[in-house]
Amino acid sequence: MRNAKRRTSVTLTAGAISAAILSTLFSGPAAQTATPSQIPVPTQVQAPVRVPASGVYVVRRGDTLSGIAARHGISLRTILAINRMNMRTIIYPGQRIRIGTAARSAIHIVRRGDTLSGIAARYGISLRTILAINRMNMRTIIYPGQRIIISGSGQAWAPATNPSVGQLKSMVANTARRMGVSPSLALAIALQESSFRQNVTSWAGAIGTMQVMPSSGVWASQLVGRPLNLRNAQDNITAGVAIIRALIWTSPNLRIAIASYYQGQRSVMTRGMFRDTRAYVASVLSHERRFR
Repeated sequence: MRNAKRRTSVTLTAGAISAAILSTLFSGPAAQTATPSQIPVPTQVQAPVRVPASGVYVVRRGDTLSGIAARHGISLRTILAINRMNMRTIIYPGQRIRIGTAARSAIHIVRRGDTLSGIAARYGISLRTILAINRMNMRTIIYPGQRIIISGSGQAWAPATNPSVGQLKSMVANTARRMGVSPSLALAIALQESSFRQNVTSWAGAIGTMQVMPSSGVWASQLVGRPLNLRNAQDNITAGVAIIRALIWTSPNLRIAIASYYQGQRSVMTRGMFRDTRAYVASVLSHERRFR
């Protein structure tokens, strides 16, 4: 888990999963050493966060495009498109990034006792609108500290949240079940990657609970058929589980699939497992037995 230099990203260059997975699946989706960049969970309701009226954001030291997108409740894809950037674009302090028009997006920070219908009534909008903007449904569970988009273009994605360890474990297990992956395996990889922390980013740029590289997030988005915001806990977990599932489908055995999440499938298949990769696999399998 310590040698992030060996971890490379994955991109998808074809639309059909059956063809694309086999030709582009061979680089590890995550990087390792996680350095916390905590986003505090407020204990009281705060004034809604709004996009600046100018629709322009001035980059500060430490900013990333995905972080700017999450902070302002818009999708990374939107920021890339309106600024004519791509996933390799480098930003710098003082740079001006367009984050939309003068139209604003309000965000509500959930407090104890809130319900989606109550939030909708408070802001004078329909429950259906809140569900649509935030990609939720009537069974979605909300929790204190979660950020709910109240209004905007409709292309915004839910921004970063800071769920508890228990909430993240439940989200990982439930997502794995829905996607046909062993919950114990997904839990073991999440524990190994981030110790169930969403608001962490490695020095190499891997993000969140499943430590997914942004380029791998693009690939995972194509696997599941919708854009995924890696700063959003549920989207991050969905991306990681989708990658695990694809690696299982295309690897000779489970050990190689696990190794590929760390080292990259092409590297594992052509060069074998590195010493640190073998240690990673052993640790994941040990955790997996505990979670059964």
